[in-house]
Amino acid sequence: MRRLIAEIRLNFKNQSLRWFISEQHPAAIWKNVAEINGALRTLARTETGVFVVPTAHLPYERTHFGTKSTLLLGEEFAKAYSLQRRNDRP
Repeated sequence: MRRLIAEIRLNFKNQSLRWFISEQHPAAIWKNVAEINGALRTLARTETGVFVVPTAHLPYERTHFGTKSTLLLGEEFAKAYSLQRRNDRP
């Protein structure tokens, strides 16, 4: 993920390009969800301009987000982006 972010920033000639990444829902059936989310949080702490959007509070179906959750996830991305925009103001 770190390399992907670096390459996209290089391709767009924008080293400050922000990345908003949703965590994997803790109720997912995948065995390594905690490790993935831990790695995403570490990435956000160590890489400037990377932000993790939480999902644990969203409704979740067996293997994926349903329609309602997908819409709510979009709202969470919008909130995260808006918060960062406000924090950038002098």
